[in-house]
Amino acid sequence: ASPSTIAIDADATTGTLDHSNPIEYDTDWFVFNTDALHMYRIQLTRVDNCDVVFDIYNADCAYIVGSTLDATVSSWYGEDYKIYVRGNAGAIGNFYTLKVTDLGLYPDDSGNTFDVATPIPTDGTRIDGAIQYNSTYRSDEDWYTFTPDAYGMYQLKLTNAIGNWKQIELFQADSFGNLGLILNWWSNNDTQGRTVHLEYSRPCYIRISNEGGNYALSVESFGVIGTDSFSNSCEEPSLIGVNDPAIEGTLDHSDPYDQDWFVFHTEPLHTYRILLARGDNCSAAFEVYPASCGGVVIGNSTDVTVTSWKGEDYKIRVNGSSGSYGNYYTLQVTDIATNVDEFPNTWEEAATIRKDGVFVEAKIDYNSTYGTDKDWVTFIAGRDGQYEFSLHNLAGDWKLFTLYSTNEIGQPVALTYFWANNSTNTQTYSLGAGRYYIAIEGTCCDYRLRVLSPEPRCGDLEHAYPLGDVSGPNGEKDCVVNLHDLAAMASTWMQCTNPNPPCYFKP
Repeated sequence: ASPSTIAIDADATTGTLDHSNPIEYDTDWFVFNTDALHMYRIQLTRVDNCDVVFDIYNADCAYIVGSTLDATVSSWYGEDYKIYVRGNAGAIGNFYTLKVTDLGLYPDDSGNTFDVATPIPTDGTRIDGAIQYNSTYRSDEDWYTFTPDAYGMYQLKLTNAIGNWKQIELFQADSFGNLGLILNWWSNNDTQGRTVHLEYSRPCYIRISNEGGNYALSVESFGVIGTDSFSNSCEEPSLIGVNDPAIEGTLDHSDPYDQDWFVFHTEPLHTYRILLARGDNCSAAFEVYPASCGGVVIGNSTDVTVTSWKGEDYKIRVNGSSGSYGNYYTLQVTDIATNVDEFPNTWEEAATIRKDGVFVEAKIDYNSTYGTDKDWVTFIAGRDGQYEFSLHNLAGDWKLFTLYSTNEIGQPVALTYFWANNSTNTQTYSLGAGRYYIAIEGTCCDYRLRVLSPEPRCGDLEHAYPLGDVSGPNGEKDCVVNLHDLAAMASTWMQCTNPNPPCYFKP
């Protein structure tokens, strides 16, 4: 059956829902006609034992608003609306009254849909507008339109000086005329701008919506950015100069989707910052690769640092999403630091560490996204036994100790690890005779490392220093009395002529 017509501004209609149909509980449908740009209030009242509510549908019976007692609807074009009254079959009674009131005409300064959007200039001219009414359904929306130049840069600026929220959305038509959302943001008591890059010269549409009140909108063209001009190949990348001004690039909808490859040269132990900036609607990012184009060393990022250990080249792959309507970016590589390094960064060059339990002073000299300082040392375990290792890190950060043995071809294989944070961590491991490596890594800065071997050594309880042993090739006692000891005594004989107590000779 057709819905019952409910008169606007008439006395409330009374109704009841009953159990006359044992299979399906009663519902009531109504329809009312509207005038364009008028707002209507729909109110339902009910007695205390009733649970009646209503839903609102459009003229085509598509659901709009549900489960309410009081709602407002604004008519943009004079369209009809339908009301669906329903309740709970478990209720003993369901009496209600329903009333529709015309709240009056609400003038509109801009079209409410994209097909009647108001043209807006692209020279930065300020356009004043207002969200002139709010309702439960179909509050005021203001639509504007402009057609950009291909590969053009534009700034959209919205001023919302009153203390509420407004939303701005930018759409662009595709090749079939369907709108795709490019960008959206919210403004509250401020002025905000967004810069967008638009690859295609197709109509764009701006929608302002949400809470009521005045606003100002402008669109300004920043000119056309040239089409893609950089290499798409890792094997033949474009050169980007260190410390040069940022380059401008674009990614376009080639097949497959565009990517730009760059290479930059480095100096040993220099740290470089790679920075990518992009338009607010763009998804461009970069990855960092070694010179060989092997596995990626840094995944998608826009701001990273790389430290070169040997002066090797690095390559940058700029990529983006094919779903973007434009992908403009700037890219810059800057040399930001020259570092020193106390210990080698690779196991092949590992420095030999003493095994007598004396702490060795060291430092993580630099940190970066990739290529952070890593200290490698090595020692030979002269016999099977218990070896003690201590990592002293009193800084409020974490440092990692990793112990490696060697495989049949002499390469390191991780055995175990431990961390130290604001403490001295000492661990003992049972090791067989052979060569071992230790790697220390983490955040800056100082730390101390010691290795204590069970091997017999000069000066221990079973191997006391002989009389006359005051020095050696390294200026320390070596359990041998020879010319090194004679030279040490000769150089200081006026201060101490007795190498044994009570003189306690110290070279």
